[in-house]
Amino acid sequence: MMAEFVRKPIEHTNGHCQNCGHPSHCGGSMQQEVRDYACDTKDSYNNTRMIEVCKSCRCKNCTK
Repeated sequence: MMAEFVRKPIEHTNGHCQNCGHPSHCGGSMQQEVRDYACDTKDSYNNTRMIEVCKSCRCKNCTK
């Protein structure tokens, strides 16, 4: 099954996770909303779902 990210990550900076590139998510996992292609789902009206992108943050704020 293929999916595309609804919101794409930004480039790495001090306030971004070095694992996934998303803004810092210290103390928790990063969840991302994805939209499945219409041909891969039975219900074409509700083809968005949440996936876990990153289990733990590794930004400059939480790794000294």
